[in-house]
Amino acid sequence: MKKIVKLVAILSIIIFCKINNIYGQTYEETYNLNFKIVDNVFRGWIADVNDSYISYVTDTTDLSGPIKFFQKERWGFREKMNLNTYSSVILLPPLSDDILKVEISYKSKNLKTGRLFVYSMNQKMDIFKTDSILLQNNDKFEEDFVEINTKDLCFLFFKLRAVGKDSTYTNNFSSVKTSIPQEISINRIELLNGNMNINTLPFQDIKASTLDKSKVLPLSSDTLLTEKQLSHISKRITALGETVHGSGKIGWASSEYIKSSVLNNQTNLILLEHPTLMMLFFNKYIQGSNSIDEDKLKEVIKMNIREAEPMIELSRWLRNYNKTAVEKVNYLGIDCQYENNELDFFLKDYLLTLNKEARSSAVDSIVSVLQIRDVEKIKDMAVTTLHIIENNEKELSSAIGKDLAIITFYLKSLIETEIKNENSYYERDYRMFKNVSFFIDNLCKPNQTIVVDCHLGHANYMNIINIPYHKSFGYYMKKTYKDEYACIAQTVYQDTVKAFFGHELERRELLLPSQTSLEAVFSKSGIKYGYIDAKELDDIVKIRMQGAGHNQSINEDYIKPKDQIQGVLFIN
Repeated sequence: MKKIVKLVAILSIIIFCKINNIYGQTYEETYNLNFKIVDNVFRGWIADVNDSYISYVTDTTDLSGPIKFFQKERWGFREKMNLNTYSSVILLPPLSDDILKVEISYKSKNLKTGRLFVYSMNQKMDIFKTDSILLQNNDKFEEDFVEINTKDLCFLFFKLRAVGKDSTYTNNFSSVKTSIPQEISINRIELLNGNMNINTLPFQDIKASTLDKSKVLPLSSDTLLTEKQLSHISKRITALGETVHGSGKIGWASSEYIKSSVLNNQTNLILLEHPTLMMLFFNKYIQGSNSIDEDKLKEVIKMNIREAEPMIELSRWLRNYNKTAVEKVNYLGIDCQYENNELDFFLKDYLLTLNKEARSSAVDSIVSVLQIRDVEKIKDMAVTTLHIIENNEKELSSAIGKDLAIITFYLKSLIETEIKNENSYYERDYRMFKNVSFFIDNLCKPNQTIVVDCHLGHANYMNIINIPYHKSFGYYMKKTYKDEYACIAQTVYQDTVKAFFGHELERRELLLPSQTSLEAVFSKSGIKYGYIDAKELDDIVKIRMQGAGHNQSINEDYIKPKDQIQGVLFIN
């Protein structure tokens, strides 16, 4: 009997904004399209990380029913459906028939366009063919399919795209806006090779990598890296790409690496995957400001998944270093989630804190503008704030110092950023790249080096991992800075991690990776902490990946190390 895969979804928290996301999952024991119900959580589709606002939600009330995407309620009315979501990259079993049939059972309502895209990928994980199924509006579940030639086919990748018709709004007696309901429900997706569902075929994962211990550079977690050790790992711009957000071990290892690079590699700029405006607090603190203390830093970071203690300890170390440094270090953020109203959330608080001493009327004017809480007016706030800055530049330069240039750049970037749909700011990774370029151009001399600390999904040279055609922050960096930019993956075998579970931050045990993963290979080496160059790894490896939320099951992805990273720092 064919195995019907049922899809159910709930949303999980993204940092700061409480907007939900959907995670993907890889399984070892069965080919199930990565679609599985786990504790009422759907583990299959991944939200578009470059589309910062998700304008759909899912029905999770009926575990036996189909997954249903429908419009998000915003400001008292339903937005137009704009769904752009993806599966994980799926490793296929050896196929006996030369045709693979992809079949979907679905129904939809009031869609302008709807399509299931199917991307065929070869053994090197290159996309060589794209097929699609046009999704029609219908009240009852209908079936449709596409047939794919299996020659050179090794991996599959899905994208589900659905856009609703333009909504018309009418006021009822209570003056509440209503809109045309738009939804799409998927009952199942099946892959058939000949007459066999691929779930009935035995799973055959990639082989575990072989590790030549003589090629590993052993490191000590108790001492800083030497200049010679750093020369094997670092470039002028080194991105530490953590595979797991919220890992304490990775957090401490990053902190020690940064200290080593400051002392032994002429690093004067440290950039984190944190909001630019939030990190102004940390940078002002390490420059010696008395307006901001460690308690304030802890308050600012309390709802962040990054382990607070390594960040606070590093900030304290940098503050002491800067007291006697000829070239002071800067500690800043590169992330931008404009739709979360970072102007109100961070900038207003920052200016109020500084103005306790500065007592600037121009700063007061900006703060009064930033009192607006309506996220629909974020760009209007940015424009008004920018006008105040331009008309009071001298006074504000005296009150705020060099941070004024950073704030001005942030405002201009927000104003010019494309909005894909209502308050959904597009191309987060490209904006991260523009932020880094701005900081390098304005804060670094040619002989100085930079360390970037962010997720591997952003830092690698090709694309957002598991979304093959979305260019990553590292793609833009490599294209611009070429051999000056290096991405180093940071992995950990066993640890506890701080991440969102529901609406709360919790520390939980990290699920152990599968035996074919890179982490498992490293764990068997007997080396506690080390570095290995990507050229010593297999063409395709499996690696654990975890973002802001706790996963109920192991989340692992396939990557191409020789094409995506320079090497791996691993912690056992």
